[in-house]
Amino acid sequence: MNESLMNWLKDVSIALAVLLVLGRVMFTLTQTAAEFLRGLREDNKERNQHFEMLLGINQNIAQQTELTRSAIEQQTASLHPLLEAFKALERQVTHAESTLLRAVERRSASDGAVPASPEANPSPVDMAMDADLT
Repeated sequence: MNESLMNWLKDVSIALAVLLVLGRVMFTLTQTAAEFLRGLREDNKERNQHFEMLLGINQNIAQQTELTRSAIEQQTASLHPLLEAFKALERQVTHAESTLLRAVERRSASDGAVPASPEANPSPVDMAMDADLT
């Protein structure tokens, strides 16, 4: 055989060997990429399940927050009448205290004694208010 034919066959053999090796490398890379993508898909499924679970927890928290807000509003609404009743009771006590003081002063004046000042004889309401301030 002629030498140029031998060189050509040698070059073709080398080219075929390189093509076979490159083909095997490409096949391995493709197979690895497919496995990687399959793993990503499975990871994404798990991640999506976690997100769905977290979303459910978040929705439960939002519902509980709404229930708490509603309960606070109901408590506040029920406290307003109690506050008004307390203010009315405070006005009644103040009125009764002033009525008692006037009665004591009238009696003291009719007996000829010196009228008692509120500071000298504090009322139970004043004593309770002073105790709250200290």
